[in-house]
Amino acid sequence: MTMDDERASGRPESGRDAARTATVVTTEDDWDAAVAIRMAVFVDEQGVPEHLELDEHDEDPSTPASITC
Repeated sequence: MTMDDERASGRPESGRDAARTATVVTTEDDWDAAVAIRMAVFVDEQGVPEHLELDEHDEDPSTPASITC
């Protein structure tokens, strides 16, 4: 789909001008929300095995995590 197709469809554009927000995960509630989104998208919708979606790197505080909308 091209940018012109997206404009014609009435959906938000996926280009760099599209409005987005990001929340850096800093609390346990943020983490729970991020995991819930990941599980819904990757495990439930795309069929990724749950044991592959979360791994030892998720517990590492240097691993960046954010919720983007």
